[in-house]
Amino acid sequence: MQDNIERRGFINKDDILSYITEEQIFELVFGFLPQEYDYVASPFRIDKRPGCWFSYTSTGKLKFTDYGNHDVINGIKMTNIDCFDAVQVYFKLKNL
Repeated sequence: MQDNIERRGFINKDDILSYITEEQIFELVFGFLPQEYDYVASPFRIDKRPGCWFSYTSTGKLKFTDYGNHDVINGIKMTNIDCFDAVQVYFKLKNL
C-alpha cells in the first residue's frame, strides 16, 4: 500500500526557524526564554555560579556562551553553541 504523502526531504534549520524562534528552542533546554547578557548557570555541567550568557552574533543568531565548558560532545564545542546544538546535547541526540 502506498501513501499519498509527498516526500520533501529533510527539514533544515531555516525551515524550523520559520515556525519557532531561537529563543523558544533554547527555552526547551533552559526552561525560560533567554535574555541577552543575563548571567545564567549552565544546564550542561555542574555550575554553582552563573557565569554563562546569551548573545546575538553580528548575523543575528543567538548563541549560548560558557567559557567554563571546554568539552566537545558529538563534535560540538560547548564553549559557544546555538539553539540546535543545545537541544542535541541536552536531550542526548546523536544528530539533529
